[in-house]
Amino acid sequence: MADVAFNSSDHKLTASDVPQGEEALQKSSQAVGGLASGQAAHWTPEPAAQLLGKAVADFFSACGKAFLQEKKTLDEFGTNVDLAIAEFARVNESTGDELKKIQDSITNPEIREKLGKGLPQAGAPAAQEADESGAPVQTDGSDTLATAAPTGADAAYSGPSHFGQSAPGGPTITGQ
Repeated sequence: MADVAFNSSDHKLTASDVPQGEEALQKSSQAVGGLASGQAAHWTPEPAAQLLGKAVADFFSACGKAFLQEKKTLDEFGTNVDLAIAEFARVNESTGDELKKIQDSITNPEIREKLGKGLPQAGAPAAQEADESGAPVQTDGSDTLATAAPTGADAAYSGPSHFGQSAPGGPTITGQ
């Protein structure tokens, strides 16, 4: 999964960059077009000078075309950025809605009670009983004993993290 982030304040600072770039490219294209068309009157009639003048005019014309193509590419880039921002906002809102539903289901006492009565999960400690001496005895046929002492991970992450609250060691989960 891609690591995606969007900072609206940074975007606001740069939002005018694409339109300003397009405007500058349009003006540059027009300027070199003027230079290209103005070349004819400034070269002497000798064949070598005329060829050089034509080469300079062709160069300016090529620059003008390149600027127009770059303007078109920049316009397409700006459109794609706007579409990506809109899609990111839509997905972010949808994810927030889903996280809210999960939070509501976890905090609903009836659902929480049903979840608490579920089957043991894979990797959960096996059930154990005490013998007459009080020492733990394994009841599931395995040769390991589960202890009541929490591990470091259990102590650090002892409860569920809820939407809008920080999980120990992790960032706050929000829908926005």
